Formats: sequence, C-alpha cells, structure tokens
Amino acid sequence: MFKGDERMISHKQKVKKEMLSILDEIKERITNGDFNSIKGFNQAITKDLSRNRIKVSVALYRVRDTWTEGFMNRTKDGFYTFIIDYDGLKEEWLFGEIERLQQVYDLGDIDLFRSSDKGFHVRSSVKLTAREFVEIMNNSSCDSAFKNLPRFSTLRNWVLRDDSKGRTDKPMFIRTIPSKIKTSREQSSAHHKYNQLLNPDSTERIINPDGIMDMQTIKYATGGNV
Repeated sequence: MFKGDERMISHKQKVKKEMLSILDEIKERITNGDFNSIKGFNQAITKDLSRNRIKVSVALYRVRDTWTEGFMNRTKDGFYTFIIDYDGLKEEWLFGEIERLQQVYDLGDIDLFRSSDKGFHVRSSVKLTAREFVEIMNNSSCDSAFKNLPRFSTLRNWVLRDDSKGRTDKPMFIRTIPSKIKTSREQSSAHHKYNQLLNPDSTERIINPDGIMDMQTIKYATGGNV
C-alpha cells in the first residue's frame, strides 16, 4: 500500500469518527428529552476537519396528518384574488393595516375572518397580477409560511382554509370592511359567488365581474393544531 493511500484511509477514518461523534451528541439530547436543544439543530452542526467541513442538520417538526379544505386564489385567466393569512398580529393593529392596503392597492370591499385564537384571514374578489399580489404581501404583516410556500410548488397558487383543522374551528366571518371608493379592478365572479355561498352575511360588492365561474378548491394535509 502506498503512503498516499494510507493517508486517505486515515482521513476517512477521522471523518467517520467525527460524524459518529455528532450523531452520538444528537442521540444523547433526544434520550434526555432536551427538545429545546434539538430545535437548535435546525441551524446544523458544523465541524472542520483538515480541508473538509462536516455538516449535519436535524429538524424537528409535526407530521402533516390532519386534513382540511380550502380554496385557491388563482383565477382561470391567470390572475390572483386578494387573500392574506395573519398569525399573531394584534387585532387593533390589523384593522389599520387592512385599511391602508385597501386604499393603496384599490382592493375593494374586504371580508375579515377569525381563523384561530391568534389568527385572521382577509379576502377580496379583486383580481391582481402575481407581481402585485407578492408586493402586497411583502408590504403586509402576513404569516411568512403563507407568503413563501407557493414558491416551492409546481403551480404558483395560494390557499386559504375555509374548513375546520383538527381542534381549530373553521374560520368565522366577522364583518365586511367597505371600501371608501368603488374599485376599478376587475373582480372574480367565481370567488365572489363561492364566498357568498359559504358566508351569506358578507356584504362585499361586486362591481366589475369578470363573468368567469371556474375556480379551484383543495383538500390538503396540515400538521398544526391537531
């Protein structure tokens, strides 16, 4: 055996030893129930060995095994209705933000829902381009998971839940926030009709209907509040 081969075998053994050491550390924390520390592994454990870097990451998350239903905001002609999922935002801060977005982006009448103890949904039938919709989300305090998830799917679509989810009831309609001026935007007839069927107390005005009666609903798995 050549010296170069011996050095390579020795290096591989060191790498293997370090990796086993990291795995033992993770196993010990799991055995001791140190779950706060386990969550810290989301940032990964990195160790340098000579000219190599060993990186091991561990994630702790809830299995998606609870099913619920919702609707997609994409329209048949490639636009997006206005929907936002808020999580953890105080109610007194919420109304001011919604009214600001409503005025700045000409969103028409907006329906407000309580989705959980700390969450709210808002929706309107106005149609936006993908660029406009993303800009609105980036200028809002909406939930980051809601904002980013469609970027990792094959079909760029956002979903808003309208059914119960485990121990969480379906979103409860609170009221319609009327726009001070009539929207100049085209509105989705399908999404407006769907909303009226589920929430007959909504007073959202449809001023510029597109006449398209196709939209998509979806049944999907979630891991939260089971």
